[in-house]
Amino acid sequence: MKRKISVAIVVGFISLHAVSAAYAQDAEQWHSIGDSYASSFQYENAMLAYRNAFELARKRQMGCDLPAHYALDYGKSAAFIGQYDKALDYYDRAISCFPDSEYLPGYVLRAGAYLDLGKYKKAISDYDTVIDLNPDWNQLPVSSSTAYGNRGSAYDGLKKYQEALDDYTRAIELDPANVLAYHRRGNLYYGLKQYDKAIADYNKTIDLNPLDVVGVYCRRGDAYKDLKKYDKAMADYTKAIKLIPECVSCSKDLGIMYHALGKPDKAKEDIATAVSGYSRSLGSSDTLKIPSLTVDAYDGRGWAYLWLGKCEEAKIDLEKAIGIKDSNPHLYIGLGAYWWTCHQDKKQALKYLKNGFKIGMTPRDLDALYDDTSDGHFFKDFNNTPEFKELFEKYRKK
Repeated sequence: MKRKISVAIVVGFISLHAVSAAYAQDAEQWHSIGDSYASSFQYENAMLAYRNAFELARKRQMGCDLPAHYALDYGKSAAFIGQYDKALDYYDRAISCFPDSEYLPGYVLRAGAYLDLGKYKKAISDYDTVIDLNPDWNQLPVSSSTAYGNRGSAYDGLKKYQEALDDYTRAIELDPANVLAYHRRGNLYYGLKQYDKAIADYNKTIDLNPLDVVGVYCRRGDAYKDLKKYDKAMADYTKAIKLIPECVSCSKDLGIMYHALGKPDKAKEDIATAVSGYSRSLGSSDTLKIPSLTVDAYDGRGWAYLWLGKCEEAKIDLEKAIGIKDSNPHLYIGLGAYWWTCHQDKKQALKYLKNGFKIGMTPRDLDALYDDTSDGHFFKDFNNTPEFKELFEKYRKK
């Protein structure tokens, strides 16, 4: 019996335009081609097919439902490969197709894109619309619990912590199994130095989703570390590394713990492992397509280089990260650490510290500047000077 050859395989051998004459005679067929490509992660080809579906549907005046649906699928494929400008363009097209009503799927996806890009005010505006339309629903394209949780993340990004906590808590009330809301709220409690509450949320996250807990173990380990419960911290870092040996942030944190315990050789070994992991990540096209992932990798590797005493490598990475996203205060703190620990340059160190403080830091991040098992390791002696204390007190009160 002859097997039917899928459209995706056919297009693999001949061009997409060649297939059009034989297969895609209308918008729905182009859309099927797009789905075939998207299901096999060939998003650029999927975008071509979805765009053709969208244009045909518009030319044939097929109303708004189908063109908008095709536009959203185009946008989702574009977002998957980090082409957010194109994604937003097609989300806008979908929304504008319904001038007299609110097109919920379009607002949901556009809000998600804004959140990924760190455009928090725009994300909040769209999530406001989504929540106002359906404040207590639990259906696709996204539940109200997810919408509240995502809006909370946007508030978190704007340092509006009470609003973020309120949204995370509302998300959990609507869906007690919302793992991400527990994780995000735990992270916020951690930043606010409410470590016991953070650990409780991390415990709940692990209970709800025991198969995806590496990042949670890492952050719970951080909370234990800040509580000076070093045995529990190291146990969590070790658990994470056993689950995923490539867990770079945990390797770095475990190395820092060994440093604090007076085991420099073991510390260097684990931190060097972290550097290798960050380097692999930065060599991946999947990381480089997403600005936030790229910044996190440069940030992590830059600080790891500082712990290894590789000053110039650290400076290069931190400056690269700032070139991508200049609103991350930890990057400026890192450059402040570079100028002080590597060059004893008080003026330059204060300059970068001030930049980081002005962007905004959590209470935990501020206190870390006096913690020898954290950023404070690089500000020894400097953090007791009148200039440092004056700057620190000025922004701690804000």
